[in-house]
Amino acid sequence: MFLMDYAHRRRVKIFGHMCIIDATDDPVLAKKLTVPDYPARVERLVLIAVEAFDWNCPQHITPRFAQAELERWRTQPK
Repeated sequence: MFLMDYAHRRRVKIFGHMCIIDATDDPVLAKKLTVPDYPARVERLVLIAVEAFDWNCPQHITPRFAQAELERWRTQPK
């Protein structure tokens, strides 16, 4: 799995084993993964046993934001 942060030109690769579980097979875990006040129902659970990860260099990550957009993002109150 690749997780991208285009604004900061960072990427992490995650290596592992995934299993998909029907929410009715583990209702306790499904309840833990439910977001309060979100109007959706958890149907499946995806569990990933991470074996390794690797941060990649930013050399080949194409910038997706203009410099002005990044400056607005950095100066917004958090």
